[in-house]
Amino acid sequence: NKSFRVLDIGGNDGSELESIFQGCSNAKYTVVDISNLAIDKGRKKYKNISFVQNDMEQEYLNNIDLFDICLCLRAIQSRGIFSHDALIQMCKHLNKEGILIVSIPNGYKHNGKVERGLYDHRSRLFLRTKPQELAAKIERKLIDYGFNNTGIETIDTEIIVWGKDRL
Repeated sequence: NKSFRVLDIGGNDGSELESIFQGCSNAKYTVVDISNLAIDKGRKKYKNISFVQNDMEQEYLNNIDLFDICLCLRAIQSRGIFSHDALIQMCKHLNKEGILIVSIPNGYKHNGKVERGLYDHRSRLFLRTKPQELAAKIERKLIDYGFNNTGIETIDTEIIVWGKDRL
């Protein structure tokens, strides 16, 4: 059981890592989030997770730590985030064989049905094609950044974009 390192961007208090990597005792976790409240909560609850308070578009780790997995789940579409800059920072800390996973919300469950799309708080509109457009843009960026394997998968109310094995 080889040890592996996970970087979670926009990971809030780190609680999602516990369910994703349940039973993985050989993982080391680092969470980057902009919210001091979330980080304080996470530090109290999870002693095995390192927390960094910072913006996902900025240099958030001074040393060039390389991670095996980088997650950015339901955070890159947030208002005011430049996905290009955020992806550059994620790639900077991912090893060449590592995998980058970005997810984008694609709908909400309402009255037993899934309404596809992404709610835009500025316009107060439900944008039906925005998640797919953002996913395609992210995949193109991953290809530009040298990922050999990429893909887009839709699961329930999320779109997952992934890249693996960079040149």
